[in-house]
Amino acid sequence: MNDIAPFKSIINNMYVKDISKKIKSALKERKTAGNFLATTAPYGYMKNPENKDISNIKEYKMSECKTLKGNTKSKNDSKKAS
Repeated sequence: MNDIAPFKSIINNMYVKDISKKIKSALKERKTAGNFLATTAPYGYMKNPENKDISNIKEYKMSECKTLKGNTKSKNDSKKAS
């Protein structure tokens, strides 16, 4: 059993290096194609449900904007009071 251990280690290291090269080349290919690489969309954007590689600008409804604006004022007022 101990005679095989060094060979197993070498084979496992070769496997890990091979997978690493494959992942790097796949990411490089996606970058050159201009695809979206992150798992979540940046703030203000949302992932496109039909195509995961494209992110769209998130459009807020007027009621949502007023709610967001109202919430920020109340937070600022409470911080000033304390």
